[in-house]
Amino acid sequence: MAEHWPTVSGLVGFTPNTNGWRSDLEDFTALLHKLTPVQSLRALRSTPFEAPPSMDYQDWHVIENQANMGSCVGSSGSSIIELCNKIATGDLTTQLSKWWCYRQSQMKGGITGDRGAMLGDMMWVSKNRGACKESTVPYPKSYSRTIPNLEAATAEAKQFIIQQHVDIRSYEDAFEFLSKGLGAIQIGIAWPRSWMNLSSPYLTSYPGGDGGHALMVCGYLAEKDNDGNNWLTMPNTWGRRWGKNGWAYLSRRCWNMMSASRSFQAIGYSDMKTLHPRVPRFMI
Repeated sequence: MAEHWPTVSGLVGFTPNTNGWRSDLEDFTALLHKLTPVQSLRALRSTPFEAPPSMDYQDWHVIENQANMGSCVGSSGSSIIELCNKIATGDLTTQLSKWWCYRQSQMKGGITGDRGAMLGDMMWVSKNRGACKESTVPYPKSYSRTIPNLEAATAEAKQFIIQQHVDIRSYEDAFEFLSKGLGAIQIGIAWPRSWMNLSSPYLTSYPGGDGGHALMVCGYLAEKDNDGNNWLTMPNTWGRRWGKNGWAYLSRRCWNMMSASRSFQAIGYSDMKTLHPRVPRFMI
């Protein structure tokens, strides 16, 4: 598939009339009662566990390309469920369906047409439907309401279920979640136009934005930012020409600037019913 970077429209929070972010399309505060409180995550800080020097999935994660469709919620959501499966089982080959997650999220939210999807609906899908394999429901060349192989996909998706979603606030919360092998994080963000084409993949500040986008934050580098904190790793879904082969790296300052924005939400996805530290199976 030819690489194509979407315009700001057509992504999470898409507004047909204004081509920008509208916070009233998805009330992030309404999601909080559906999330495991951040205090449950912070309680793990006292649990004895030596965090690995890095949690770097760049060698194993396949960079997605949503092409000219507004499927960022489904594309990043499928990658998150996929990564949770990698951590839990050591399976480095199974690819999960972007299209299944996008269309199932749209159907849950009653969204018609290629107008994006909502984070809360992707949460529901991940916990109640799961994600089927990419080979069962492949990504189409153009938008279609049809989901092929629906019966088989529905049965298969039950193998890949998320058990809980965790409220993530600060950089320290994100690092805690990732370093203890609990899963991966989906973020919703007002996307800066200056990030459409990055001069550097190392993001040290957040300038604000006006169009909604959803991404996965999945690990951290051994390399530290200028303040001595590990860079968090963030793959985009715009192919390998964006950033550094499809990746960008977030400093602590950048994360905390994003989290201070009213149009930012971070949700930790975990396949674990009870949160406890673990080393990813493929690292053992």
